[in-house]
Amino acid sequence: MSLSLDLTQPVNLIQSSQVVEQHQELTGVAVFPGSFNPLHEGHRQLCRAAASLLRTPVIFEISVANVQKADLTSAEVSRRLQQFRDVSVAVTRAPLFADKSRLFPGCPFVVGFDTAERIIDPAFYGGSADACRDALQKLYDAGHRFLVAGRLCPQRQRFLNLADLRMAEKFRCLFQEIPETHFRNDVSSSQLRQKQRPCGESLS
Repeated sequence: MSLSLDLTQPVNLIQSSQVVEQHQELTGVAVFPGSFNPLHEGHRQLCRAAASLLRTPVIFEISVANVQKADLTSAEVSRRLQQFRDVSVAVTRAPLFADKSRLFPGCPFVVGFDTAERIIDPAFYGGSADACRDALQKLYDAGHRFLVAGRLCPQRQRFLNLADLRMAEKFRCLFQEIPETHFRNDVSSSQLRQKQRPCGESLS
């Protein structure tokens, strides 16, 4: 896939290997953010499950910017986009959900359990519980909600779901669980990278 992305634009929406649309903001969809390194069948299954539950189209989203890592290079963005030939993906510079909220006003977000944990963890808001509450309040006021997929936790030897997330009761309405009967896939991107890397090569 060879695309001329204009990363000065807020949203580059790629709908096929031939089409790029640029938007200031995008509505009428659900957004599934992630690094997708790699995109795997679990991601695709979750996308389909979310579309079925929400009854709205679901697009993937990759942010070039990351608050904990270096920005993705153009070459790396192109490499990851090769995986999305048959589905829609938005490329943004929106690492935080506060940033995504401005680009996708009122849209629901599709996330995994680990991402949901980070959304409600004050450690990701400079250690401030007040900042965490303020961020959640703004997402609530903006009309967002999070559709959460559970995951298998080998350490706890069980499947974790929405009931395992500790949060203020007033914000529980922000989160909706994807029932395990509707979606479950225990393969992770990190496991796939571990299998794919040459012997002796460290993970980035």
